[in-house]
Amino acid sequence: MRSSAIIATPYDLDGSDMDTGPLLAVGPEVAIPQLPPWMLDELKENPGDYEPFLKTIQNRLKINSDWKTLPLAVQWVAEGRYALDDDNNVYFEGDKMQNGVQITALDRQKGEFEVK
Repeated sequence: MRSSAIIATPYDLDGSDMDTGPLLAVGPEVAIPQLPPWMLDELKENPGDYEPFLKTIQNRLKINSDWKTLPLAVQWVAEGRYALDDDNNVYFEGDKMQNGVQITALDRQKGEFEVK
């Protein structure tokens, strides 16, 4: 599971096209446990029973991907490292990014990151 940062675009009132803007960055992958099929069925039927488990997964994603990806993408926007053409194609430091900047490792204290 990974977080992403997009350029927010207007969406319809029903929200069906929400979160569909141009992709700026995709955060580091966060491992989540593989659930057996019976547990997935149980989860669909009784989601409240699994709330603590689901909150743990959500928090793991926030800490290990969201909180790394969004601040870095905002910093890069502020530094002018992104560009957008007339067709909403995203460029990072002059290179066209089909799927946003892929952040694979990050050490914010040292100011180091690895991208693809």
